[in-house]
Amino acid sequence: MKSSDDAQQFIRKITSSDFGITGLHAVLCEFDENQLDDSDFERLSVYQPDNIKRAVRKRRADYLAGRCCAASALQAFGRSDSYDVLSGPSREPLWPDGVAGSITHSGQLAAAIVGSNTKFSGLGIDIERVVKHSVAKQLSQRVLTPTEAEWVNQSHTESELLFTSIFGIKEAFFKAAFPCVGRYFGFSAISVDSFTLEQCGRGEQARFRVNQDLATGLKKGQMLDAQVERLPNDQIRALVVIQNG
Repeated sequence: MKSSDDAQQFIRKITSSDFGITGLHAVLCEFDENQLDDSDFERLSVYQPDNIKRAVRKRRADYLAGRCCAASALQAFGRSDSYDVLSGPSREPLWPDGVAGSITHSGQLAAAIVGSNTKFSGLGIDIERVVKHSVAKQLSQRVLTPTEAEWVNQSHTESELLFTSIFGIKEAFFKAAFPCVGRYFGFSAISVDSFTLEQCGRGEQARFRVNQDLATGLKKGQMLDAQVERLPNDQIRALVVIQNG
């Protein structure tokens, strides 16, 4: 049986941020899958759906850590009541009325961001472990446009980081756009313009172009920004914010 002291160790560290964006509330946490006990769901006041109860340990740990971040972000946003962020039919998080948000997890990191849906029509956050060259090569044709692929190939020793940054931007955009679009769409829906790996390391902005008419306010040719930051332990964080209006 797990002691109460052990139970405290599932969530190792929690930090909050606004990533320099007014009205944005983000919470990031480090967690230890090996310390997970099913009693942690009750202890941390996170509802455990039946499909999560049946899931493998890693999936349960990811879900719990992500929902803990979501609950903390909602509190920072001003929600004083308890709200269970459940999943929709496409596994998208179902936020309270008036809230836009996103959840991500990778390795032993999880994060959630929220904001008012009157200010933001969509928010997307994605954390990815840097993809090895052999895997990136397999995924390149599906993930990258020809221009992006050429750009990655020319980056030589940093190709893995650059591929992962572009992949993360596209995943974050999908999460941000899905509430408006309401359907799946491919990686080719956007293309990332050139940005330097030095910018990535400093958490600066990358520009990307919408290549298809996806929804009202997301039209072909529209330019948007993504924030990309290199994290410790060979990971990157990508953030996409779609403003209303």
